[in-house]
Amino acid sequence: MDVVVAGRRILRYFNRDLYRQVNVGQPIIEYPPFPPRPYQLGLRDRSLRDRFDRGLGAIITSGEYREIERRYAQY
Repeated sequence: MDVVVAGRRILRYFNRDLYRQVNVGQPIIEYPPFPPRPYQLGLRDRSLRDRFDRGLGAIITSGEYREIERRYAQY
C-alpha cells in the first residue's frame, strides 16, 4: 500500500488488528492535508446543550476526560 488517508488514531487501531496480515512495521510518514482546527458541537436545543456542557464539565473536573484521552492516545 502506498497511501492511506485516515486519522492517526484510526490507522493505529487498524494496524493493531492487521499486524498478522500485513507489514505494519514500515515507517509511516504523515502529511496532514488540513491545518488543525478545534471541533465544535452544534445543538439547537438549549436544554440539551446545557446538559452536555454540565456533563462534559463534570468529566473534565473528575479527571475522567483525561483518562479517556490517555486510553485512546495509545492508538
